[in-house]
Amino acid sequence: MTGGTRAIKELSLRDYKFYSKLIPLCFAVGAGMEFFMVKTGFYDKVTQLEADKIADQDAKREAFFELIKTPGTLKKDSKEDTS
Repeated sequence: MTGGTRAIKELSLRDYKFYSKLIPLCFAVGAGMEFFMVKTGFYDKVTQLEADKIADQDAKREAFFELIKTPGTLKKDSKEDTS
């Protein structure tokens, strides 16, 4: 058991050294990507696209509710299409 425990401790120390180098590197790369996206206006563009998509969905929803509010509208349209 002592040999197995010692091997686990050595393995975890080796992993600690590896991750202590990897984590700051990943943090720096992520921070660089965020900085680039902020400086190029990426988030402004994405916000505008999302706002346009939501406005389009709201307009479609309002048109649908207007369509179902008026009774007989769907029946008239379906009769005109078949004639």
